Amino acid sequence: MRRLSLGLLIVGIALMGCKENKQQEATEVNVESKEKTTIKKTKFIEGTLVYKMSLSDSLIGRLIEHISQDPLYSKELAKKYIEEQSVADRDRIKQFLTNNPLFLKEYSTLPFIKNNVYVAGYEVVYKGEGATYILENKWNDILDEGFVYASSTIVPNTELNFSYQKEFLEREQLHKQITLENYNRVATGEISNVAGYEVEKVIYTINEKSENKNLPVSVTLYTSKLFNPVINKVLPYYLNEEGGILKLEIEMAGVPHNVKMVYEAEMAVERKLLEQETVVLATKRFYGTKTKDDLAKLEERLASIFAPLSL
Repeated sequence: MRRLSLGLLIVGIALMGCKENKQQEATEVNVESKEKTTIKKTKFIEGTLVYKMSLSDSLIGRLIEHISQDPLYSKELAKKYIEEQSVADRDRIKQFLTNNPLFLKEYSTLPFIKNNVYVAGYEVVYKGEGATYILENKWNDILDEGFVYASSTIVPNTELNFSYQKEFLEREQLHKQITLENYNRVATGEISNVAGYEVEKVIYTINEKSENKNLPVSVTLYTSKLFNPVINKVLPYYLNEEGGILKLEIEMAGVPHNVKMVYEAEMAVERKLLEQETVVLATKRFYGTKTKDDLAKLEERLASIFAPLSL
């Protein structure tokens, strides 16, 4: 009888131990889950944002990434990439490029390799890289003044600097402007989470009055008022919103509805910026932007730097 009682006691203790272990495991899982879903509620004053640009169609996106490894041999790299795919995927890529001849020119000039944004109060520095260029852009919202470094990665001796004022932004040399003149804006009220911050979804749809056929058909953005909207002025698409834009979904003209360009902040880290993160590279080639002649020379130079890939 004593042996039976002792056995029952041991079993009871073991069961209690298992229960405690399960409760502990459940608690640890809950803690990890809470840490992963923690939403930041304080204003982002100083720090860095790392954006990623991609295509919703990964097959086409990988093609662009593959040929950007060496833009001078983009045709050879594209051929190799296509040959490595299945017959069905080969046909889909060829059909896509045939049906959307302007797509490569449009997308390949965007900075899909690197997109870092450094912000401190009303000043922001952007450091990005496309298939054929490096771009650094500093903007001060109080002074209404910017300073740029740009250089081709495939053509030597093309690096340059220029300063600019607010009016230069309208020339769309550094980004495309999405304005209410060409678009209808709808704030959906939908709230989601991007990079640990709550964001509101806003949809811009091109209106019938717009005469610019090269503009995106629609732009869906996710914005947070915890970020100074100064960051919007250095992104590849500029929208005049009250909050900082953490994500963009672009439906480009002449491209199937199911293929969208996605530009999203993967990380937003509050910290003191390093000195090299607050400045752009300087060269001896400085271009003016005050006269029409200045602008014509600069735009011609920039066109050779922001060169599209070819197949």
